[in-house]
Amino acid sequence: MRLLVLGPVELWDCAGRQVYLPRRQQRLILGLLGLEANHAVSIARLADLIWGERPPPVPLRVIQSRVSELRSLLAAAAGGAGSAELVHADGGYVLRTDLDAVDAHRFRRLVADARAHAADDAAVALLRSALDLWRGPVLGGPLAGFSYPALCRGLESQRRGAAEDLFEIELRLGRHHWVIGDLLDAVTVFPGDDRLNGQLMRALYGSGRAVEALQVYDAYRRWLGDELGIDPSAELQALHLKILRGDAGASRPGVPAARQPRSLS
Repeated sequence: MRLLVLGPVELWDCAGRQVYLPRRQQRLILGLLGLEANHAVSIARLADLIWGERPPPVPLRVIQSRVSELRSLLAAAAGGAGSAELVHADGGYVLRTDLDAVDAHRFRRLVADARAHAADDAAVALLRSALDLWRGPVLGGPLAGFSYPALCRGLESQRRGAAEDLFEIELRLGRHHWVIGDLLDAVTVFPGDDRLNGQLMRALYGSGRAVEALQVYDAYRRWLGDELGIDPSAELQALHLKILRGDAGASRPGVPAARQPRSLS
């Protein structure tokens, strides 16, 4: 069995066939239990994620009905390694399964393995495998419940960190042109990220595109000033100066520190 939650929730059986989950409530319950695999999730958390501020008169009854349906679907998907069991525990429910059967937990393991690996090429392969597991927002969100932002924030932060680690290794290996497209996409999603902007500048400069690297810095500096009233970090300013001077070291690895407040003068 495989349960996918890094994007719309999907359940796949041991033969590689997708198990149809016809109800949105089924998908959300199974998705949340998968994110918290082998730990009990309360009825209150399940109800918040499904209905937010507008639960039905008797949410417990609806959840019990959906859980009963899910048990049948999980039984149909079971067999061999990766099977799962949905049980009542501590006033809620727990999905008992091999963590590697859930893509979110497999993602975390692959990232941890990459960071522990001494060989750059092996770490790159592990990080790319981890990032390839993502198909969209966690649980296909966003969702109305108060718990959703907290639920997905940690995973999204780990996704960004894994991407930054991947880019850093690729830059260290001199593969500047390989990562420009991915970095452009990442900076579009996270325009205020110092490290990503610095990595994009280094990738462009290392690919012989110094003018574009300087344009990235100017756009980032304006964004910080307009949105936050601060300047780029000292390290990013130093990188900008190196590119202006044509310093070959500008394309080498470097980690930006915290941003500095914009001068009022």
